[in-house]
Amino acid sequence: MMTPRLITKQLSIRGALGSLNTRILGLGAAVLMSSAALAQDTEALRPPKVADPPSAPKVMVFLLIVLLVGAVVFAATLKTKRGHQD
Repeated sequence: MMTPRLITKQLSIRGALGSLNTRILGLGAAVLMSSAALAQDTEALRPPKVADPPSAPKVMVFLLIVLLVGAVVFAATLKTKRGHQD
């Protein structure tokens, strides 16, 4: 049978072990974080050097524009076929 005194004693042991586990986890986290901080490179980061962007093929772009404008003009000049119900 569990007496109130025995229950209090078990709770205090569990509380002490819980506190010990918390301290061990805290120390482990501190050690891991400090080792990560020490492993970092202290040299400042610089952005990469950008080369000139590639130029677009100007002749192909011009031909595409002419083709699209021609298609629009052709579609606009087509005769409409009206049915007998118009």
